[in-house]
Amino acid sequence: MKVRTQLLSAQLAPLLPLLLSGLITLIALFQMTRSVQEVSSVGMERVQLSQQALQYFREEHASLETYREEGSGEALAEAQRRSGSLRARLVLIANGAEAERLAGLLSDYEATAGLDAEPASEEEIARAGREMISELQQRQLRLEDQLHTDLDRVAATGRTTATLVVVMVGIVLAIGVGIALVLGRDLTRAVRELQKGTDGVAAGDFEYRIEPLEVDELDQLGRAFNKMAKRVAEQDRTKTDFFANISHDLKTPLTSMAEAVDLMDEEIPGPLTDTQRRLVGIMKEDVRRLRQLVANVLDLSRLQGKQAELAPAQLSNSVGRVANELSLMLQRHQVNLEVQVPEGLPRVYANTGMLEQVLMNLLSNALKFSPRGTLVHIGAVDGWEEGGQPAICVWVDDQGPGVPEAHRARIFERFYQVPRAEKRGGSGLGLYICHEIVAAQGGKIWVEASPTGGARFCFTLAVANESTATLV
Repeated sequence: MKVRTQLLSAQLAPLLPLLLSGLITLIALFQMTRSVQEVSSVGMERVQLSQQALQYFREEHASLETYREEGSGEALAEAQRRSGSLRARLVLIANGAEAERLAGLLSDYEATAGLDAEPASEEEIARAGREMISELQQRQLRLEDQLHTDLDRVAATGRTTATLVVVMVGIVLAIGVGIALVLGRDLTRAVRELQKGTDGVAAGDFEYRIEPLEVDELDQLGRAFNKMAKRVAEQDRTKTDFFANISHDLKTPLTSMAEAVDLMDEEIPGPLTDTQRRLVGIMKEDVRRLRQLVANVLDLSRLQGKQAELAPAQLSNSVGRVANELSLMLQRHQVNLEVQVPEGLPRVYANTGMLEQVLMNLLSNALKFSPRGTLVHIGAVDGWEEGGQPAICVWVDDQGPGVPEAHRARIFERFYQVPRAEKRGGSGLGLYICHEIVAAQGGKIWVEASPTGGARFCFTLAVANESTATLV
């Protein structure tokens, strides 16, 4: 049913005393519908353009890097094309002054990265790239926040209008109350459904779809939203497939490297000095670690709609291996690690490699944000329950600045980073990967304030049934 038909029914039902209130309702609801269409269409389009701008910059950065390494003319031409597309979108996602500032930052980066002149040092290129990415991400967040605010305002206007109609019609005639309630319910539900869908896409749920709405104009907007979400999901799957293919292609050279290092370790090419043997040992461990990371990236690309391969595992063994690998990093940061994982804990049901990646990410983050001379704790306790099954809770404490409560709900989103005065690098993917791995293993992960004053990251692992597969 169209909005005009609903309003006509609202005018006729309460009879003559409601003509004035019906006219006011018609104007208010018509304006609200237009506001929803304008705010949602323009807002979602600008959010999508900001996402495209960030993607184009990353592609330009990759092309320039290929050009610097290989001198490829095709890579330079691709970077120039992406630069033009990016500049066109900067004008659409920012006002005049802001667009000029972003264009200036892009020009600085391109001059540094060698688009039209000799490139600067890698450190300067990396700094300029991080600055541009940060600005684009902040702009995207501001556009998303503005869209949420506008939709909240429109939704509030709809609720207020519906309430006013109910009060006025209810005083005169009961049938007027019913018509107003139905009208207000349909419109409010449509606005809330649109807002819920926008929140879902902003949070990374590209598979969210809006069900058909009873209001024709908003139903058309809902179909446009579904079309946009489908395109974003296809782009996201393309990116995931790209990383999966790259990871797969890395396996062959890594295997060759591992075999070469093994031959050197066995002194087949010739005897090694003590120093050479120590360096070969470091190379061997790093190649093993890199092969495991590539395998984990492949596992992550398969996690959607599937489960990781799990088996009973001894948590203390995984913690010990990760702590050993971090020993040099602990010395370099002058931070002590205290392990509080009892040997007698039940085995957990997990993928050992992926579990160790979670431990490595959380401990590396804790070390990165811990002041010198402080302690990082890792511990585990049983007696928890997850999904009605017994579980073990693992936690990592640090004495760093912590995670503000306002950011805890989004800390595990892709590319999300807590704004800090001191830039510490990172891609914003580490905690997202931890979240995906833990979820794939049937657990959950969260962050809270640490009793030591920093951040405490916790995650759960299901207790293994000892009659299942072989211990890993």
